[in-house]
Amino acid sequence: MIDQIKELRVRIDGLSCLTKGLKPVDALWDDPKKAPENAVFKHIMIDSKETEKAYDSLILAKAWLGKVLAELGTDSPYKSGYKEVSDIEPTADVQKVPDIIFDLGGKVDDILWKNKSHIEKVDCLRTEIDKLLKELEKIRIERNKTKLVICVTNVFTHLSEARFHLGFELQRIKEQSDKQ
Repeated sequence: MIDQIKELRVRIDGLSCLTKGLKPVDALWDDPKKAPENAVFKHIMIDSKETEKAYDSLILAKAWLGKVLAELGTDSPYKSGYKEVSDIEPTADVQKVPDIIFDLGGKVDDILWKNKSHIEKVDCLRTEIDKLLKELEKIRIERNKTKLVICVTNVFTHLSEARFHLGFELQRIKEQSDKQ
């Protein structure tokens, strides 16, 4: 089960990277007080509130799977006693983004992730999250393992919320299109 949990963490990490890279909103920074440094009077692509929330839910789902691993008795990859940036452990169970893109159907001679429309990307991410939810349901936990049940329930909740937020992103796009 530990290997299965680590695999889910890696897949969630890949989806979170792709979600963070969506940047669907074209913003013109004409107010220097609101603009990021050196962004005045420039078009810049930013996250929508919906994609930010989806990303947050995905990384929380991954974190709760880390708690599942802890409840199963694995050692934490993260230590304590940090004093400097160089002391901070790198993130564990990470996905190389090109690998996840190929898993999502972006074959070398086929349509690559970067060539998909924003709507196609959001739909694809929602589909992949749904697959993860179905895999999570297959994990069997003994009833007397209350903390473990709570952790897995939280993973399910955050994955579901990530999928909801991506659905809200599609709704945002539709409503924006209806206004034009």
